[in-house]
Amino acid sequence: MAIQLTPLPYSTNALEPVISEHALMTHYSEHYKNYIARLNDLIPDTIYEDLSLKDIVLRSGKKIQWEHEVKIFNNADQAWNHSFFWNCLTPARNMRPSEYLVKKINDNFGSLNNFIEVFILKANELFGSGWLWLALSKTGGLEIISGRNDENPLAAGFTPIFVVDLWEHAYYLDYHSKRTEYVQNIWQIINWSFVHAELVKAEKHLQAKRTPKHAFQRLPFYFRRKWVGSDRTFIKRRRTSVASGSIIGAGIGALLFFFLASLVSMQVLPLPGLVLSTGINHGAVLFVGVFLGILLGAACGALVGIGTPMPLPPKHSH
Repeated sequence: MAIQLTPLPYSTNALEPVISEHALMTHYSEHYKNYIARLNDLIPDTIYEDLSLKDIVLRSGKKIQWEHEVKIFNNADQAWNHSFFWNCLTPARNMRPSEYLVKKINDNFGSLNNFIEVFILKANELFGSGWLWLALSKTGGLEIISGRNDENPLAAGFTPIFVVDLWEHAYYLDYHSKRTEYVQNIWQIINWSFVHAELVKAEKHLQAKRTPKHAFQRLPFYFRRKWVGSDRTFIKRRRTSVASGSIIGAGIGALLFFFLASLVSMQVLPLPGLVLSTGINHGAVLFVGVFLGILLGAACGALVGIGTPMPLPPKHSH
């Protein structure tokens, strides 16, 4: 599945004079499109081929095991960052943030003006190229996060709600090396409606994470397969796989432990304290061994079954 370009939500001259048409066209048509093109060249025949752009960013950022994967992450990250950035801007001049967003900013930064001042200060402090984000933290607070080069807060568990591109290609044609002027002017064209919508969506997602359902899904691999909230067919497949796994595991465990118990009863594998004055009760050893084998085998089989749903039966036409 090829990753698609995010269309600009406005015409190329709509952000003038803050961002000129020439600068925006160069930014969009050369830099952004190149990231998308390179990513689409990199993902065929990989585990990322059928994933969404955001999923590629999240999964490749956690792996980074080979050079090709590094290239996939870098280009996916930059592509996602730019897609998000386009929506943070608007042709409408000097839009005001919603009361809810202002309250949230006031709670975390004291005031909207103070937030803007801190944001501009951190933009100047960022060395080299990168991005400056406003993101919702895991605890529900807002934080300003600097990202060098292509970094974004997703991999750290934060949810971005606003960003400014601080790569030189975003502003050099209009402002040359005057990054401060660029960041000061960009507040005239911030799409506060988009920022508000992203905040609300992020808070709903954060609230969902705190539910028992999400806590269950965050358990280790074999336990986090969506038992809760899944459709009946999926659950039926899962139950069938657990039952099958338990039976197969019990059988394998019984055979394995019967063999081991036989070796123990014949003292091929001596266990300290097993030999009594009356000798070894071979039947008891075999019984205990097989019983343990059935229990452990069934438990292991059930765990495997949880992570491996049975396939759906074929549909029959009448």
